[in-house]
Parts: sequence; structure tokens; C-alpha cells
Amino acid sequence: MYRKISPVFLQMSKHYKVSDSFVPVRNAFPKSSSLVSSCVGYDQEELKSILNAAVRGMRESASRFEKAYQPRWIGIAPPLEDVAPIGPGGSRSYWASEEYRIWWWENNCGCMRLNSNELYKLPKGQAFFQSTALDGKKATVEYLNNFYEAIASFKGASKRLEKIAEGKEKVAYKDFAHSPSKVAATTKAVKEQYPDRTLVACLELHTYSSLNAEFLKEYEGALEYADVAVVFYSPDAVKIKQLEEVTYEQIAKAFNREDLIIYTNPAEFKTFLFNQNLENSALLLMSSGNYGGLNFDEVKNLML
Repeated sequence: MYRKISPVFLQMSKHYKVSDSFVPVRNAFPKSSSLVSSCVGYDQEELKSILNAAVRGMRESASRFEKAYQPRWIGIAPPLEDVAPIGPGGSRSYWASEEYRIWWWENNCGCMRLNSNELYKLPKGQAFFQSTALDGKKATVEYLNNFYEAIASFKGASKRLEKIAEGKEKVAYKDFAHSPSKVAATTKAVKEQYPDRTLVACLELHTYSSLNAEFLKEYEGALEYADVAVVFYSPDAVKIKQLEEVTYEQIAKAFNREDLIIYTNPAEFKTFLFNQNLENSALLLMSSGNYGGLNFDEVKNLML
């Protein structure tokens, strides 16, 4: 009978939540004294003993093969300009981004550990497989398995709604969010997590698009869930990017919020931030920049 159910154990060991180190031993149980031919199976008591031994073994080694993977990107737009590095040609290399690979795997593979042959049958599956190789090396099954092992402990890229410090009834996050939709979603998510705290949401307009006067209109309502809404931008960044100057009035009108606080001087922004009463609050710093040189280690001290 064990010979009949052993394929179940073998198939179970291939499940994406089962560690590769868990390999059922073939012919692990002694043959029954009643086994007189290859067609005769175990009797009822022997079968119970086998199954009980298997259950005990799995319970004892559960911590070895159980991996609780929590999807992060199911149904969410792919992370593109936020995390993808710029390649030698000047364009963003999405497949070089760990988060983009994880997004693709979750949304196209259903969080299942597929082999290379199965991946090649999927649209862009070959590109995904090749992207698991490192330093330009040829992709192999080993690299693919390394990817599967890594994502189990992957905590997310730095500044992707990253909790940088937490104290008694106060917490600070930093996030890459800068596009209107992501700013709105991130602000709402933090407010929903801390509904009874004052949400101080700070946004730095830093990218080419966010510093475009026409595109600014897209930010209307993006900070509506913030109790204290702050926007920072550097006129120097506008000049460096050779963009048309964005005015204080344009920003205020775009966000359509009468109590919006706007800073263009890094020192003044820092003074404002460090003079805030952050008791019973959640501080959210959203930017793909650093607010003109803000020291985040000093921000952490605000949570002490």
C-alpha cells in the first residue's frame, strides 16, 4: 500500500511551500511479513503504523519544509520607474529589478514554483527565466531555484513603505511613492492602518513628470487622507532637469487643498519636520529623492 501512496509524498515534496531539503526516502518502511508477492500490500495495522510514522515525521520537521509566502503584488500595477535601474542604454531595465521579477512571477505564475520548460510556455516566461541569472551569466535551473529561495525571505526594496522607526504611539515610514495614484494609495493605506493617529504626510516632487506644470493637475486629492499635508520641491532640481519653473501657486492649485504646506528650502522643511509634535502620530515621507539632503537617521531619533 505504501508503494501506492509514495507518489503522493513525492508530489507533496514538489509543492512550492515545501523546502527542497525535504525528500521522501524511497522504500523507507520494511516489508511486511505478510508480503508474499509483489501484488500483496500491507494489512490494516501495518498501514496505520506507516501513516502514523509519516505524520509524526512531517510534524517534527514542519519548520523545515513549511514556507509561508505572502504575495505582495497580486492585482497591483507593476513596479516600473520606481525601482527599475537605468541600464547602459539609458532606458530602465525592468528585468534587472528584483521587485519587477517578483511582480511578474506572482501575477503570471500564481506563486507556483515552475520549471524552465513550464516558464517558456508563458508570455515573457523566457525573459523572466533569463533574468534570474546573475552578472550576465547564462540562466540555469540553479539560478531559478535561487530566485525561489530568495523570495521567501525578501522583505521588499528599501523605501517601499519601509518602516524606518517606531516609538510609543508614533511611527515613521518612507516610501518611493511619487506618482499621483501611488501617493494616494500609500497615504490611504497608512491612514487606514493608524486611523486614530495624526497622519503627517510629506511628498517631495522630484521626478521629471511630477515637476511638469501640466502633469501636476493629476495630484488633485492625492493627499486627502493626510491630516497634515506637506509638499517639498527644490527649484534647483527643476533647473538641473532643464524644466520650466513650477510656481508655488501652481502646486497649491494642483493639490486643491487649502491647508497644504509647501516648502522649497531644505533647511526650512527640516526645521518644520523637527518641530512637529509627533505624539500619537504616523509620519510618512514619500519621495524618490531625499528632500534636499535630509538625514533619515536623524528622523529616526524623532521616534524615540
